[in-house]
Amino acid sequence: KWTSHSTIAKALGGFFVQEDMVIEFPGSPIPAMTFRNFYGYDTQRKRYTSVGVGSQGATMHDDLHWVDADTFVSGNVRREEGQVVTERWTTTLGKGEVRFTGY
Repeated sequence: KWTSHSTIAKALGGFFVQEDMVIEFPGSPIPAMTFRNFYGYDTQRKRYTSVGVGSQGATMHDDLHWVDADTFVSGNVRREEGQVVTERWTTTLGKGEVRFTGY
């Protein structure tokens, strides 16, 4: 189990939203992870996107696919420790909270 706390603000002239996230693992020896993500619309590729970096050296670039006004799905394929990994996340925006479901 983990919890996260995010701070969100407009960035880069209002064209993007910046999210600074800290993920903690209560009761676990795993250290907290921090991420900086930018969400916006890629005017060159004509699609919603997110880019981010993490405190463990990870970089992310995902296309966002809006399901409805409060939900988007993102996914990516990458290598981790020599293995191909596929991730799919559903993000639901609520009043004062965000819910993630990942596979």
